[in-house]
Amino acid sequence: MTIPSNLKKLLLADSALIKELDRRLKRRQRAGEWRHRDLYKKRLLAASLPGLTTLQRMLEKAGGFSINIERRVWRDTDGERRTFTLARAASTEMWPMGTNYWVRDNAIIGVRYLFSQDQRFKKTGKELLLSALTFMSSKAQLARCESMIRSSSAAFRRDPGSWPYIFATIKDNLNAAREEGWAHKQDAWQIVVFYVIEAIEAGLLSPRDLTSKHRTFIGMVIPFLAKISFWTCENSGSWEELPAVRTSVRAWEHRLVVKLAKVSGAKSFSFIAKDFLKYRRYLTGALGTSSLDTAVASMEKRVIREMLADLPGESPRYRRSDPRYRHADAALIYLLLIDYPYFLAARLGKDHRWA
Repeated sequence: MTIPSNLKKLLLADSALIKELDRRLKRRQRAGEWRHRDLYKKRLLAASLPGLTTLQRMLEKAGGFSINIERRVWRDTDGERRTFTLARAASTEMWPMGTNYWVRDNAIIGVRYLFSQDQRFKKTGKELLLSALTFMSSKAQLARCESMIRSSSAAFRRDPGSWPYIFATIKDNLNAAREEGWAHKQDAWQIVVFYVIEAIEAGLLSPRDLTSKHRTFIGMVIPFLAKISFWTCENSGSWEELPAVRTSVRAWEHRLVVKLAKVSGAKSFSFIAKDFLKYRRYLTGALGTSSLDTAVASMEKRVIREMLADLPGESPRYRRSDPRYRHADAALIYLLLIDYPYFLAARLGKDHRWA
């Protein structure tokens, strides 16, 4: 595959920057220059549970866990109004981090608050996580999801602008009704839905917390992932890079489809199977006539085959000269965050030691 000239320039610039940073670091080390000596010594605190507890108290006292939480009135284009809770990514109006709402960040912060042992954080965590789901469930977002499922154009489905938005301007676009171009093909809304279901299973949220539009969005998740063939779909992942077939993203999606199929047997989640039957006519091959359980089993078989071929790499199926190639990536930490190795072992009928 030929690499475009502009990408070659970017790769050369990145290589030059890395070499220069490495040169400066080695020069300072030779000169005996170590910045933040006290902080460097405190790294040893992370080696034990008592040390981690001490480190947590130190960071909390210093404001390391302080997050700028805001509550706003959210209005959808159909007239719906509700309180919307968000965590700001920056303390200033710096574009884009300080001016935009970021779905992934809010979902992860929300679930950490919600699952915290500290009761002070639980209410805010619930608000953050449900607000992230509200963002994904606006009229405009639901229309994007449905258009993706119904589309017969591969080019349309590849276009990040066709996907549901994973960021928007806080000031005047929290319903995502206005067009905002970005690398929207990411792993953000998958994380939201996964953790909403996880929190309901843990008793930290209730199915009664879900609005009708929340249910509509959740009901489109499996048809959407089937439509894009998520097991081989290129995605920009967590760092908004060039789209590539990424292990870290498929781990979320694999766990998500299995989790949704599992809870669909409960009365409060029966809409998941009904919505799959509603949308399956837009799917190709056997998926277009399958029941929910049969379709998920088929998709799982495919994603497991692809994951076994790519693990432990992030996007290793490309040539090393291709900018999409990643042997490793920090996003792979997600596999540990959601216990994907053990999950995969269990799905294969393997002993946990296999993981």
